[in-house]
This record gives sequence, structure tokens and C-alpha cells, in this order.
Amino acid sequence: MLFNESGLLKALKAAHRAGYEIIPDGERVTICTKNWAINADRADLPLKASLALVEHAGYMPNAPIRVCAGTTNQTVFADTAKVRMSEVDTGSEGEWQPMKRLPITYKDRWKLFISQDNEVFAFDEEILDVLNTDVIVPQAMLRTGYIPAGVFELGGNYLMAAPGEFSAEDGAKLIEIAKLGWENTRLYGDPCENMCLFDMEEYDE
Repeated sequence: MLFNESGLLKALKAAHRAGYEIIPDGERVTICTKNWAINADRADLPLKASLALVEHAGYMPNAPIRVCAGTTNQTVFADTAKVRMSEVDTGSEGEWQPMKRLPITYKDRWKLFISQDNEVFAFDEEILDVLNTDVIVPQAMLRTGYIPAGVFELGGNYLMAAPGEFSAEDGAKLIEIAKLGWENTRLYGDPCENMCLFDMEEYDE
């Protein structure tokens, strides 16, 4: 199983309280929350996670919708859904670079990764727990540009996660961590809150 059932269920439960989007696309499905998203084959989702989607939507969605606890489901416009799906894909070649996991968990919550440019990014371990890393170590990539994001790939399924947004003091500590000269950091080819992964102001209500 490529996804960690308990981790994904916990993440979906938390997402339902704030609201998230379910975008079916044939045999695949895209799930977009404020600070993480997955694009995966439906068959690869754990059964209980699929049942959670049905519970939140009231049925198995066959069109893009937004679900939120205590509110009526909302239809997601087709153009918006296409943009979401493209954003949760691997993107064009020039917009991505590989990352390397550092053997540090910052403040017992944030897993650190270093990019080719020796920048350190922190990702919430509860979000990364969506993946079942006992099966395979995910390929970690960094989406650069206006909104940076980590992309973790397992068998053609993708988890995109927003990096942590730290205070100036903690940000300075991460810069110092990046200067430590980590071995093999040059890769070739192969209280802190999460940043918002997408421009979804409606989730900031």
C-alpha cells in the first residue's frame, strides 16, 4: 500500500473541518486542501480513505466538489479543477529540482530537506505521514517559483506539501543548518504554521 491509511485518514479528517476539494479524473483523483494535496490512482487509495471521501461528500464524487464539515457541498468550476490538477502534477522540467532529506526533525515536528541551491525547507511530519515510506522511499522534489512546495512521488502517485513558514529567528536557524556542508547534497537528475499551498483565499474564512 503506497499510502499510510491512518496518516491519510487523520489528514482528511483535519481537512474536512476547514474544507477541501475532491476532483475525480477517470481512474485518478486529486484531493486539494489548504496546505497539502495528492494526485493518485483511485485504486491505490486505502479503502478507509475512499470511504472517508464518500462520507464527507455524501456519495462517491463524479464531478469536482468542495466539501466542508457543517456546510453544503459546493461545485468546483471545471477550469478551476483543471488548474488544480496541473498544479499537483510534476510540472514542467525547468520548474523542479530534487531535494535531499536531512537527518533532522526540527522542533519534533518538521522534517528538513535541502535543495540543490542549499536552501532548507521544513515539512510537517503529519502531512508526510500520508505516505507509506515502509514500502518505498519517496522521490522528493522542490517546486520553485512564487509559491514553493515539496512534491513526494510514490509509484506514480504524488503528495504536494507546503513548507513551513517560520519566524525570523527560526528562519535564521534554518539558514545556519544549510551552511553545515551536508554530505552528498549536490543531486543530479534522479510555533510555526504551514504556508498556503494554493491561492485559495476562500479557505481563510
